[in-house]
Amino acid sequence: MANVFTIPASAPFAQALADALIAQLKPGTDPLALSRVSIFVPTRRAVRSLGEIFARSCGGAALLPDIRPLGDVDEDEHLFDGAADALDILPAISTVRRRLLLAALITRWQHARNGETMGIAAAARLAQSLGGFLDEVQTQGADLAKLHELADAALSDYWAEVRDFLSLLADQWPGLRDAEGRQDHVVHRDGALRLLAKRLQDAPPDGPVIAAGSTGSIPATAQLLGVIARLPKGAVILPGLDLALDEKSWTALDEGHPQFGMKQVLQRMGVERGDVKIWGGLSGEPSPREIVLRETLRPAPTTDAWRALVDEGADGIIKAGLEGLSLIEAADAAQEASVIGLMLREVLETPGQTAALVTPDRNLARRVAAEMNRWDISIDDSAGRPLARTAPGTFLCLVAEAMRQSFAPVALLALLKHPLASGGQETALFRRNVRQLDMCLRGPRPDAGLEGIAKAIAQTSFRDEERKTHFLKWFAGLAKMFGAPLPRQAQLAQILAQHVAVAEALAATDVEKGGERIWQGDAGQIAQGLVTALNEAAAGEALPPIDTASY
Repeated sequence: MANVFTIPASAPFAQALADALIAQLKPGTDPLALSRVSIFVPTRRAVRSLGEIFARSCGGAALLPDIRPLGDVDEDEHLFDGAADALDILPAISTVRRRLLLAALITRWQHARNGETMGIAAAARLAQSLGGFLDEVQTQGADLAKLHELADAALSDYWAEVRDFLSLLADQWPGLRDAEGRQDHVVHRDGALRLLAKRLQDAPPDGPVIAAGSTGSIPATAQLLGVIARLPKGAVILPGLDLALDEKSWTALDEGHPQFGMKQVLQRMGVERGDVKIWGGLSGEPSPREIVLRETLRPAPTTDAWRALVDEGADGIIKAGLEGLSLIEAADAAQEASVIGLMLREVLETPGQTAALVTPDRNLARRVAAEMNRWDISIDDSAGRPLARTAPGTFLCLVAEAMRQSFAPVALLALLKHPLASGGQETALFRRNVRQLDMCLRGPRPDAGLEGIAKAIAQTSFRDEERKTHFLKWFAGLAKMFGAPLPRQAQLAQILAQHVAVAEALAATDVEKGGERIWQGDAGQIAQGLVTALNEAAAGEALPPIDTASY
């Protein structure tokens, strides 16, 4: 018998999960009760959130459950469990290394097809899409060997070209990957998930094991959920499964419906919807808002049921479900962000209330965050922030752009005016010199390169020659920081090394090293991690030289 539960969409999922466990295990009586519980949640963020809720609900005086993210199942923990299969799991190839290898593969394919040489930038973009396709194929367990059956010979050359391009994954990628002694991330992840499922099935833990919040969209995850649901002390808790949806609509669900994923995971687990129970004694009666959402999203073949709503007197429930909903038509994106920011601020000023902005529009989310910053309110953006929009990321991009443009005036000044730029001097003095350089470069465009800028400075009139001499000496020292120009074609590791060296030299002050300034804080550590990953991925002879300008 599978123990599968659901928490209604109208209930706070994490809080309802914690409250029911605390009420059942009574950690106040047995402080070790919760520590014997293992809980698997979808993401690391869910781990943090659920841990905070348990700590708050227990008053911060209890040992918390072992909470782990399903997406980061580590096969290493199985090595000492006597599981021989754990030794067969190869390490996963890094995302950056795979993308670079695929980019090199695409470049060779393009050259062999029409003699053209594709730049690394374009190849890397195609490699990202190709890698995503490979991940989806491996996740769903599809057979790449059947690619040749997708496009008939009589069809257009375009489809044949697409087929040949995708066939790189079946014909050439396995050899490149095996030469690395690695396996694809999806295969590695699925192997670890199946190993965990086997471990739990062969040796069920003494304490409760709960999988909460996962929709089982990955087949290997659904298999693990099925094992957990059938453990003696196991339980699977699904988020927002609609138990009241009529059977005809449930059967007619298509892939675009929010409940389709729930239907799919139940099928993969071998569980009927009627066997799913409400978690923790919560009310199974749907709220008016849930009823409105259910009827709004009703599958097209069953929309004739809307007529029965009025006949059965359900229009009052629909009206109640629409209470509190507002439609605001903004003139532009700035006004939209301003209105949302005001609504969020109003909630924060109301004791006991919380709010969340849910949007797929990243530009809107950033605009709202900027609006909130005007009132010194910091928003926790669950989608994160692009590295290129942080101070270290912007600085590294400006360094690369200035080098790519051979230190054209606009690109060079944009770099030197960045807050992290100090050129080995006291920051205020460096800023004064940059302002002087800005004045020297106004007017006709100087010759290309740093030599052209030095020539433009020499032709600029100064109040006294001594000041001009000192300024030329300063610029000469600054020019040395950029090193010798790179050749047109170079190894990625060589370009990366010069990029980092220039950035660290330029970020240094008179009292602080450049690396200490660039790589500090969360954004700095992420940027350093990217540089490290690129450096490791660029090692070896599998990658050909790349066009320096494409870097």
